[in-house]
Amino acid sequence: MKTMNWLSLSIVSLLLGGLFSIVLILGRAPGINAIIGNPVFAKKCLVVHVTLTLSCWFIGNLAALCHLFPQKVFRPLFYRISTLGIVFLIIGAFSSDTTPVLSNYIPVIHGNLFLFGLSTFMFGVAASIVDVLFSKISSQTFSDEQLLDIGSAIGLKASAFLYILSILVFIGAFITSPFHQELKNYYELLFWGPGHILQMANIALLIVVWLILYKQMTGSALIEARVARTLFALIVVPTIATAALLYEGTTSLNYQFGFSLLMKWATWPSATIVLILMIHKVLNSEKPFEGKELEFTGIMSSALLLILGFLLGSQIRESNTLIPAHYHATTGAVILAFMCLSYILIQKSMPQNQSSFVSQWISKQPLIFGTGQFTFCIGFAYAGIHGLGRKTFGNEQLLHKTEQYIGLAVMGFGGLMALFGGALFFVLLSKMGYLKPPSKLINRILPFSNSKLR
Repeated sequence: MKTMNWLSLSIVSLLLGGLFSIVLILGRAPGINAIIGNPVFAKKCLVVHVTLTLSCWFIGNLAALCHLFPQKVFRPLFYRISTLGIVFLIIGAFSSDTTPVLSNYIPVIHGNLFLFGLSTFMFGVAASIVDVLFSKISSQTFSDEQLLDIGSAIGLKASAFLYILSILVFIGAFITSPFHQELKNYYELLFWGPGHILQMANIALLIVVWLILYKQMTGSALIEARVARTLFALIVVPTIATAALLYEGTTSLNYQFGFSLLMKWATWPSATIVLILMIHKVLNSEKPFEGKELEFTGIMSSALLLILGFLLGSQIRESNTLIPAHYHATTGAVILAFMCLSYILIQKSMPQNQSSFVSQWISKQPLIFGTGQFTFCIGFAYAGIHGLGRKTFGNEQLLHKTEQYIGLAVMGFGGLMALFGGALFFVLLSKMGYLKPPSKLINRILPFSNSKLR
């Protein structure tokens, strides 16, 4: 399958990002946070964790899904460029004389090699998927055996468009933003618009994965082309309108406030409508879904996390850990959905009899990861409601309320459970033969491997 190289790159990014998250949990958990005495190191780990598990995992999966279009051509050059970008950004993150900047939506390491690596990765993906925007599709383009249908294909084109729009807005912001000696203020200006647009692209992509999982579960498409165009227009049109505010400059109040309104009002309508449609059709279906537990638990667990994210987001009034609780819930929903989709893509590319271990645990893993992520977010939110500040680690973190200790303890338990669920994901991939022998996976991701990129 043309998708597998991009999927492999995404999976490795998630694995590496998960390893960095261990440092973050140690840096927050009461009683052991003193282990991470250097908050700068912890913040660098946070930046790399977010970059790998969100930017690289999400965007790499977007590239993988775009290669499900029947007419899509795999271009090894752009894949290699993105792979090298990830290598550069990891090396650059821990180079000397670099500074972690915890800007909202897209945190970065202020250093040439990290910024070059991140830019290179994103350019490679954009160049790889831009032709999807011009692909002609109809309901006859996709068969019942294919993962995509007309609805999910329209959504995929919408997500690809929003991703490329985010890059264009970033270029505009880079040209027009005045440089600040205060790095956080400068990067906030650069990434405020592009970061919000990427969130809209992720929401569209989550709906696409739901539609794919629903088709795999029921054997039929959830929505037709006309409904899909309407639902994804509810995401794309407000985003385009808000991006036009760049004309006023990144320092204008309209630009700042406009994207806040976009997140408040445009993220939930389409996802909510799709969820209602799925629940209605599942409840009224006469056809049992035996053997489709993976798809069902994937949709439901992801949906519950997204709903939690919406609810937590509605309660944000000031800067505290309620904010990261909100986005860990919403991004966790996307991560979980992609995990389920990864199983399906691998099963289709490597058809073989599943071991009893895989059969027993493949539908439980999303529940374990989802429960852990849910618990993590509840604990983080509870600590934030009681005044715990954001973006503090190790000896920076000052705890002065019992409720903060309780919240962080719950967060730590949930984080460890989510880590276990994440580790189980990679164990299952190994049991499915995808990570064994390791040389096969290395050959898929190395940009200049002698093995044939496919």
